[in-house]
Amino acid sequence: MDLLFDFDGTLADSGDIVFKALCASARNQLTLDELRNLPSDQVIPSLGISLLKLPFLILEIRSEIRRNINSLPLAPDMKETLKTLNKEGHRLHIASSNSTKNINEFLKNHEIHHFFSSISSLFTIFGKAKGLRKIIADYKINLNNALYIGDETRDIEAANQVNIKSCAICWGYNSECILQTYNPDFLIKSPIHLLRTIDELNS
Repeated sequence: MDLLFDFDGTLADSGDIVFKALCASARNQLTLDELRNLPSDQVIPSLGISLLKLPFLILEIRSEIRRNINSLPLAPDMKETLKTLNKEGHRLHIASSNSTKNINEFLKNHEIHHFFSSISSLFTIFGKAKGLRKIIADYKINLNNALYIGDETRDIEAANQVNIKSCAICWGYNSECILQTYNPDFLIKSPIHLLRTIDELNS
């Protein structure tokens, strides 16, 4: 099975860095809970951030993650989960709006780089479907045997746009409550739950 992972919030526990960068650029201050309960496409306008500033904000977030890359934690239990998935013969990919440089260094720091077949990086927060399509085309992925694993409402939407199953995880940016309203194919509470779900799909 081809498993396509989001990076920030799903693999990397970078939520604090991203939320601080968003709040620093915001005209309207929101609490963390308020932000987590907003759909992805409402975060920027709700904070009063101009779309013209969005490219600079993406660069700032990437730079801040880069500065903290050596101390950036992996999501709990994720290393063993990835190891098991790789051992079971699944192909693992990453589709992210973070930079390839950041992702590669993070993967090497946590000694998990060898588990992944590909990394697709896009300079946008709303173009995930484009990255997924590239991976699907490059690796000749069977849409019926693929899963996109992410932590935001935009990840669910991207999976729907490319006709693969969506797996929304609850330990990342968006809350379980808002993720549920977007009707993902699977709503996952922990990496162990993710393993069980993938095993059931392959049984």
